[in-house]
Amino acid sequence: MPRLLLRAAASLLLGISAATPRPAYAQIDTIARFGGLDDAGGLVSFQPYAAAFMGDDVVLSQGDGLYLLSADGSARQFSARGEGPGDVQFVRELAVFGDSILAFDIVQRRLTIFVGGSREISTSSFPDVAAYHEASPLSDGSIVTFYLPDLERLVRSPGYRGAGAVVRPDSLFVRRRAPGGDPTLIGVFQMSPRYQTSAGTFFAPGHERLLRWVDGDHLLVAGSHASTFVVLDLFTGERRNGSTSLEPRPFDPRLHGLLVDEFVSQEQTGLGFGSPRPATEARRAVVAAAGRPRLAPLFDRAVLAQSGEVWLREVDEPGGSIDTWRVVSTATSERVVRLPSDLVIRAIRADRIVATSRDEFDVSTVFLFSVPQ
Repeated sequence: MPRLLLRAAASLLLGISAATPRPAYAQIDTIARFGGLDDAGGLVSFQPYAAAFMGDDVVLSQGDGLYLLSADGSARQFSARGEGPGDVQFVRELAVFGDSILAFDIVQRRLTIFVGGSREISTSSFPDVAAYHEASPLSDGSIVTFYLPDLERLVRSPGYRGAGAVVRPDSLFVRRRAPGGDPTLIGVFQMSPRYQTSAGTFFAPGHERLLRWVDGDHLLVAGSHASTFVVLDLFTGERRNGSTSLEPRPFDPRLHGLLVDEFVSQEQTGLGFGSPRPATEARRAVVAAAGRPRLAPLFDRAVLAQSGEVWLREVDEPGGSIDTWRVVSTATSERVVRLPSDLVIRAIRADRIVATSRDEFDVSTVFLFSVPQ
């Protein structure tokens, strides 16, 4: 059981291979853990949002502010939830460059720079960035934003929630913007259509999704149904193309049925605020309108490591206990890493992973793991 394995504070089992069907298993050390009901290191963890490495330490954003986590198991808060100088409300993305911590607060629409886990040294405002946009800080104090024009028009139109399911095409516009400056277009990526229903908008289960991750000044973009991906330098525009050994395959009707069942039974929570509300009939309308795609999804999550490695999580049957990740590097052969499925990866360095997990009481624990190379 993955939860029992995680609570064994000594180590974690991962499977690693050089792109072979039989991964070799290795014993991986748990360097530190933070939060949970029995934590004594100074962190009460709830609703983690993001993490980034700062040397051997980890910067963590969660519901009550920003923390610096040390490999010895200690935790120190350096920014509290609030509206004053150095305070934050909702930091969904952060970045570390040297000893500078850049945290973008999507609620207050401002970028705050901290040094070494101390109070802030500067704050920049971005009043034109809406709360439903996603944005990540870059090394020069600018931000990269992900803009969906069709969703923007939908949200801003009165009474946009209609009956049944209406298809809305969408594209993802990646733009970089400095404080007070006009946005610079970096790239445009096509997305699968959203389905507008009486309970909101949804992507259809099993249909193509655009997967992305920002680390430092680089953006990873991958398609859920494709074996290829691109890593984009957000300043120079230089592109590094790559691929995995996993080939596209026809969609098994049984897997599609399982993904549909999981999709229909989910609760809709919007942006994470408010009480969950059922949307069963609206989701069934989406499934009926979309049908079953010809090709099966290969991946459902993509992570760009600080070292430049690309991690892609394979799609498996819902309810499984182990996730399989394909790891692609320019320096070594493709390998496979297997992790317990209740782990959510927050950041990856060349030899370490920060991940979070929730227990049966919905209490979060943050783990720092070592990763063999």
